[in-house]
Amino acid sequence: MARIDTRTALNRLLSNMHLLDAPIVDRHGIPYRTVEHAYQAAKTEDLAQRRALAALLNADPQWAGLPAKSAGRRVTMEP
Repeated sequence: MARIDTRTALNRLLSNMHLLDAPIVDRHGIPYRTVEHAYQAAKTEDLAQRRALAALLNADPQWAGLPAKSAGRRVTMEP
């Protein structure tokens, strides 16, 4: 099986962790800078947790979503 090299510009665009040029905005108006942020925030309806997730960013734009992935394990899940 071929491995995707996320170090190339084209393949970075396929990563949920990569910093987006334009944020994803949810129905509450909260902007998420990576697909990973939006995915993790979708697990909960708690607006405070959603905002907290949106504020987490890694300094490296290629891995900007890593803090959101870690924090997403601790959100209050919806049934």
